[in-house]
Amino acid sequence: MIRDTTDRSAALDYLRRAERHSVDNATAEEMADGCHLLDVIEHGRIVGALAVQIVGQRATITGAGGDQGECTYEELSMVEDALVRRGVTHLLLKTKRPGLVRQMARRGYGITECTMEKDLDRGQ
Repeated sequence: MIRDTTDRSAALDYLRRAERHSVDNATAEEMADGCHLLDVIEHGRIVGALAVQIVGQRATITGAGGDQGECTYEELSMVEDALVRRGVTHLLLKTKRPGLVRQMARRGYGITECTMEKDLDRGQ
């Protein structure tokens, strides 16, 4: 089950678990800024939280963390369903994790942009 958070502080604690995976080095507070905070509930208890920015019919997951460290496939399906009920037609997320890109592609997600980086200080 996905619902609006009832405890912002607890949701931020879950998002802090995702800080190390942030594509822009955002803190939990920055991930949550201007976003809907959603609780992920399984078997009657909160097991994670997401920060989702909704603009029109497009939603972007800006952060997600939980007891498992990240959202599972089942939890992502619940998030997708909850967002559809809010009128969302497109869900976006950013990641710097190649394994997650492959997993999301199997779920029907496609790459819409690509940012590449080279560390010029290392001279390579």
